[in-house]
Amino acid sequence: ATTPLVAPGTTSNSLNQWGIDVAKRWASGWVAQGEWYNGSASTLDYDAWNVLGGYFFPNGWKAFVRYSEKNMDTAPTDNPLSWDLEQISLSVVQPIARSVWIQYEYEINRENTGGANVANNLFFVELFTGF
Repeated sequence: ATTPLVAPGTTSNSLNQWGIDVAKRWASGWVAQGEWYNGSASTLDYDAWNVLGGYFFPNGWKAFVRYSEKNMDTAPTDNPLSWDLEQISLSVVQPIARSVWIQYEYEINRENTGGANVANNLFFVELFTGF
């Protein structure tokens, strides 16, 4: 069992979320993006933000680096949803065919668990299609 984020009986059904997302892509192939979000759910306040830089290669390949943080307004418990998070993502996108590509991504995760470190860095491969 995990510890709840707030004490029983102190919750409400309120929810408020808002944020901003800005992006710029240059003709040279470079791209930059930033996002910031703020919210509250019941008695929990939180915010998250990230910045991304990348490059679109002429041969269709793409590469990105992203840094992000999630900040919870609560003391860490054994519930992972209470942990603050820092994440660095390294991503490469390979074109396969028209509207089909594969994304390779490595995520470096650092959580504030209030205790021991969690070994949960992640490498994954995703197949995408679109039209």
